[in-house]
Amino acid sequence: MTDEAEPSSGPWRPDDIVAFEEMRDLAVAAQTLLIARARRGGTDSEIARSEATTLHRETIEVDGFDRKAIDAQTRRLALRLLALRGEEREIG
Repeated sequence: MTDEAEPSSGPWRPDDIVAFEEMRDLAVAAQTLLIARARRGGTDSEIARSEATTLHRETIEVDGFDRKAIDAQTRRLALRLLALRGEEREIG
């Protein structure tokens, strides 16, 4: 019997680079909104700055050969970006 489970780390498949770039694009979009919030000032500016830094760090720490990690970070970033955009609509 062979183990047909997908390895979490290994050679890139053709669509892996697309998934990796999507993750990075979502991180940039979320960081952009957080930095804009920090620059506006207010009571949450330091929190926004800290979160932008954390998102950046967490994203660059993802193993580019670990598709499961890329997909998990992409889901987290997509959910956070949706929340941030909703908050921006409420503010704006």
